[in-house]
Amino acid sequence: MIKFLKNYFSINDDRGSIKGLVNTGNWRELNFFETIANQKRGAHYHKLTDELFIILKGKIKIHLSRVNEEGKLVGEKEDHVVSKGDVFIIPKLTFHAFEILEDTKWINGLSVKFDDLKPDIYKVI
Repeated sequence: MIKFLKNYFSINDDRGSIKGLVNTGNWRELNFFETIANQKRGAHYHKLTDELFIILKGKIKIHLSRVNEEGKLVGEKEDHVVSKGDVFIIPKLTFHAFEILEDTKWINGLSVKFDDLKPDIYKVI
C-alpha cells in the first residue's frame, strides 16, 4: 500500500551533503504542509492521483487501507509512523489518514494536478 523510497545517491564532502530523494514518477504539483501536533489530515482516497510525501520535520502516524472501485475498504489495514527524512508514495485507491504526532513540515507531490472544480478526493463509503 505504501512504497518507501531510499536515497538513490548520497555525496558527502567538506561542503556538506547531497542526497537523491526521488527519481521516479511524474509529479504535476508540489505542495508544502505545516501542521501542529495532535491534528488530523487526510481521511480520504484518490481515484486517479498517486501522492509523494517527503517528511522534513516531525512525526506522523499514517493509517492505510486499499479501496475498491466502488469506494469500499478491502483487505488488510496498515499503520506506519514516518518522520524526518522519510520519502514515500501512496498510490491511488489507497485510503490514507494522518495523525500528526509532532509539529510537522512536509512536501507533497501529486501525479495529477489538483482541480478545484472536480477534486480527486473521495471519502470511503
